[in-house]
Amino acid sequence: GHKGGGEGWCRQQCEWAAGKGAKVPGAMGGVAGQSWNVKRKIALPEKKMNKGHNMWPSHDQKQVYQTEWHGRSLFVVDRVTGAFLQEIDLGYDPAHVMTRVDTQQVHVGLNGDDGVVELNRDLTTGVLSYGRTISMQDPNHPTKQTQPHAHWMGFDGKHMVTPNSTSADSTLYAFTGLHTGNVIGKHDTGAVSVSAVMMPDSSKCYESTYPGHTRSDMYRSMFSTPIWG
Repeated sequence: GHKGGGEGWCRQQCEWAAGKGAKVPGAMGGVAGQSWNVKRKIALPEKKMNKGHNMWPSHDQKQVYQTEWHGRSLFVVDRVTGAFLQEIDLGYDPAHVMTRVDTQQVHVGLNGDDGVVELNRDLTTGVLSYGRTISMQDPNHPTKQTQPHAHWMGFDGKHMVTPNSTSADSTLYAFTGLHTGNVIGKHDTGAVSVSAVMMPDSSKCYESTYPGHTRSDMYRSMFSTPIWG
C-alpha cells in the first residue's frame, strides 16, 4: 500500500491480553504511517480497560483518550511513550469521546446512563478533571433514559448532537449562544440510534440506527426553536 504520514491509532475491543483474562478483553495500539507496522500495543492489564471502544487525541496530540465500554472509565495515555497517565471514573458504559474545539474540554457519552460527561483539561499539564454530566433527557419524561452512544461535536464548539440508543431519538445541545446550556431540539430517528456525524460547517447531521437499515438526515434549522428551557 501507499505510505502515509504520522501514525494512526485503533482499538482492539475484543482482543485478549495477558493478565486480563477472557472476561476483560480490549487493547489499543498505534500504527506507523510510513511502514504500516504496529508501533505498540497497550492493554493496561493492571487497570483492566474492559472492551476499549473509542478513542480521540488531545489538541496538542500529546495524549490519547480511550473509553471503556463495558466499564466506567476513561483512560488517558501518552501518545509518544504509551505510558498510562490517568483513569477517570465517569459512570456506566462510556462509549465515545470527542474534544470541544474552542475549549479543549473532553466529552464522553455514557451509553449505560443518561448523559454526556464534560471533563476540563488543564492547558499546561493536560490533566483532566470532572466538570459536569450533561443530561440529554427530556425533563418532561424523567424516567426515559437516553443512553447516548456516538455523539458529535460542532466545528465551532457551539453545539453537540447525540444519538440516543434507548429513546430512539437525537438530541441537539447548545453550549453557547441564545440557548446556552439547553437541549434545543429532539428528532426521532428510529430504534437504537447509535452514531452521529455533522457536516464540516455543522449545517447538517446524519445519524444511523443499529438494527435497522435507515439513516436520519437533520438540518440545524430544524432546531431553531427550543423545545424547553
